[in-house]
Amino acid sequence: MKLTDKELLEELKERFQTKDKALNDYQRLIEELGSLNQKLKESEMLKSQFLSNIRNEINNPFASILGLSRQLVQVKETSDLDRIRTAASLIYAEAFDLNFQLKNIFAAAESEAGEVGVNCSKICLHDFLQDLVNEFMPMADHYQVSIELKHDAGENEKQFFCTDPEKLQLIVANLISNAIKFSNADPVHKTDKRLEVTYTLYEEMLSVSVRDEGVGIAAEDQERIFDRFIQLDHGMTKVHKGHGLGLSVVKAALDLLEGVIQLESNTSKGSAFIIQIPERSSFDSFSSAGNEFLFEDGELF
Repeated sequence: MKLTDKELLEELKERFQTKDKALNDYQRLIEELGSLNQKLKESEMLKSQFLSNIRNEINNPFASILGLSRQLVQVKETSDLDRIRTAASLIYAEAFDLNFQLKNIFAAAESEAGEVGVNCSKICLHDFLQDLVNEFMPMADHYQVSIELKHDAGENEKQFFCTDPEKLQLIVANLISNAIKFSNADPVHKTDKRLEVTYTLYEEMLSVSVRDEGVGIAAEDQERIFDRFIQLDHGMTKVHKGHGLGLSVVKAALDLLEGVIQLESNTSKGSAFIIQIPERSSFDSFSSAGNEFLFEDGELF
């Protein structure tokens, strides 16, 4: 088919435009693949750091527990109560931390596998949260942090609340643990700090805030701290235990409970994490106040 000069120019122009579009699409694809490759490298690096942290977070407490237990076995004089109490206290602290870390690891693994369900019970809010706060008292004493449970009571507020107690424990426990560690992040120069856990129940909605006087979180970091494996302090600058799972576990558990979390923080001025969870309309049983959180018999001593 013969083309006029004008038609030929139009055809060539269209083909050049098609070629330019193909080149642009190819270039964009190359850039996207490069970005994806970078993200994969960062993910692998984070996972490597996570595995290294996990090894230390598990091996170190186990080694401490074994060594301290050996000291107790070697005690000959029953009158040496100070030594026995010190060793027992240290064993409790290491076992508490190890148990807490393992709960987070298991929760993250179950969430990743899609094996998490919601099992609701009626709980007495005050007793539930007071027992949980009490569990963290030895850890708080170590970091020179005082914890206070406050109740913002509303009109005609009821005493019981229907939710999944195990997930609520995991959420609040992670927030308290982080608040304690970051209140006195400097292991040498510790000062007396306060930590407030405040709860209120209004219109079938539970609100719990955990407010500390710690180092705070910079605005640019406030979104990414909820990502898995992310820790703001790491490597040689790392000053507290942890593996970067805590807040990602909190977020996953809140999603299951249809709850939300809000962060208020400024660098060097402390942080406040506020969660809101709607009440469930049905439940299977009444739950105890939460004594099963760490040791099911509740009779460590």
